[in-house]
Amino acid sequence: MKSPWFKFAAAAAVLIAGIGTFALVMEKTATPAYAIEQTIQAYQGIRTIHARYWITMMGMEEDGEMWLELDDTGKPYAMRSDCTKTPDGPKTVVWWDKKMSVWFKAKSMLMICREDRQTVAKLLQMAQELDAGVVMNGIRAMQDQKKIKVGIDIPSGTDAPIVVTADIPANGYIPALRWVFHIDGSTKLVKRFEELASKDGQKYELQKWFEYLGYNQSIDLQKYILDIPSTVTRIDQTVDMGVPKGTMTDEQVAVAVVRQFIKAMIAKNYEQASRLYGGMPPAMLEKAMAKDRIIRIVSFGKPTPFIPNSSLRVPCKVEFEKAGVQEIKPGPYVRPVFGQPDRWEICGGF
Repeated sequence: MKSPWFKFAAAAAVLIAGIGTFALVMEKTATPAYAIEQTIQAYQGIRTIHARYWITMMGMEEDGEMWLELDDTGKPYAMRSDCTKTPDGPKTVVWWDKKMSVWFKAKSMLMICREDRQTVAKLLQMAQELDAGVVMNGIRAMQDQKKIKVGIDIPSGTDAPIVVTADIPANGYIPALRWVFHIDGSTKLVKRFEELASKDGQKYELQKWFEYLGYNQSIDLQKYILDIPSTVTRIDQTVDMGVPKGTMTDEQVAVAVVRQFIKAMIAKNYEQASRLYGGMPPAMLEKAMAKDRIIRIVSFGKPTPFIPNSSLRVPCKVEFEKAGVQEIKPGPYVRPVFGQPDRWEICGGF
């Protein structure tokens, strides 16, 4: 269960990683006036990328603006994304100095996450998808087995872009894809990238685009320092959070997290409860408990997937001191801790 962004990034990563499986056939209309190698070469000197993006999946949309910095070897090391629309509402994500900060503006919450191998892997997938040079390199490397069809349309006008189209067959859970690159004729850099998907290999629908606003622009370090209002709740997830999954199934660990959280609240151990509820400040949990104290757990239902926030919803009934037996609405929702994938936590709904 991942956000639309990460699912699309994973799809691209699978295709790029499997470049030895496929190949391309150049259309007869292609001429020596342009070759993919020219774009790959043009990206060798790129150190910063600035772009807008839009992604849709399963009825959910995500859009925003991104800045990406690459080191001298072309490896990403810093990134900022100002997301206008996401399933979590508007947010800003900064990856810099070995940590990730996520500012959920609609929730007035700042989350600081630990950088670990999986977190970096996901960020690198995002960065590789934004870096059209990496994608083009993967397309070129697919050419030996001749299973991918690539067309190159070179316009007669000097201002019109070169259009490269790559049709990629379905691969497991990944549908048939069509990648369209609009390339500047003078710089050979990509101006716009579009991804279309088809369930039947015939009707393609747009599901993602990147519009490149600038390359090698200077990025001020202040871009990676968030100006957070003092009223925003700060959650530090650099410490161990949630419950280790161990050998439990997803459903078992989801119930275990909720059970431990409720027991911590009953015992008034708000520090422990905080680590089980995404780092929610203990004072806020204590204030919430003051309204009506929970005195016991009544029952748990079967956890079910909740797609909008990539979690499992755990049906749960508890007995309150004043209100009696009540079902917790709408959640609670439980999912892996970001940056600590072997541990699970409550992310909302309580």
